[in-house]
Amino acid sequence: MSKPLRWIWKIVRILLIVYALACLLLVIFQARMLYFPQPVIESTPADFSAEFTELSIPADDGSKLYAWWLPSKIPDAPTLLYFHGNYGNVGSNAEQAARLARTCCNVLLFDYRGYGRSSGPFPNESRIYADAESAWKYVVSTKQVQPKHIILYGHSLGGAVAVELAKRHGDAAGLILESTFTSVADRALVDPLYHWFPVRLLVHQRFDSIHKIASIQMPVLVIAGTADITIPPAMSRDLYSHAPGPKQLLLIEGGGHDDSALIGGAKYITAVAQFVSSTQPRQP
Repeated sequence: MSKPLRWIWKIVRILLIVYALACLLLVIFQARMLYFPQPVIESTPADFSAEFTELSIPADDGSKLYAWWLPSKIPDAPTLLYFHGNYGNVGSNAEQAARLARTCCNVLLFDYRGYGRSSGPFPNESRIYADAESAWKYVVSTKQVQPKHIILYGHSLGGAVAVELAKRHGDAAGLILESTFTSVADRALVDPLYHWFPVRLLVHQRFDSIHKIASIQMPVLVIAGTADITIPPAMSRDLYSHAPGPKQLLLIEGGGHDDSALIGGAKYITAVAQFVSSTQPRQP
């Protein structure tokens, strides 16, 4: 082999080693790249004129999940089990929880292990699913709410958590997905940087909603802001198209990732209230 070829081969080997290390780091630090729990709760429902009670929900490993119960003023209102996204904690969702409590439901909003005041290890996909299951059991057993009166609501990554719980508990009344993705791999590939990597092979925090939603036999409301630059609204359309129905799609013109309720105003509130009402058994 000539000297120039030896140098080229040496450079290629270095590049391959660097690439392999980058792939390894994506696998090892994937959870740290996906979850951003914050320890300090900066807002509560009281800041948005809502009553609430602090709760402690036991997790499957003995940890405690910090939670808020927001009672609705509507008689015999159903209960909305709220799954938040990958950033922040319950405080980041206090305004939306207060809004939903005023609109339609009692609301149980909780933090996954590692978020806010919830104890336990750093989050991962299986732990978050287990925490969602613990919250479900608390609502059914401790709050004694029948599944037919439970609405599953998930925002952003929480949408994938809600899809998983809906798959496990087909007797829930309905599912609301807001600003959520089809899968972590699909969302990663929105970023051109990840086109250089075999993302679908490397991702182990999958949250693969697009392959689960077709099996969910309950009413589904999918909400997206058309100006969401965090998660493309096209992913909400894909989830909607794969849901078997009954289903509704609510697109909020100009809505972003976190502000569709504010931008949508009455349109948003009316759609959510009507959807929730449609899932409930008719009174004799």
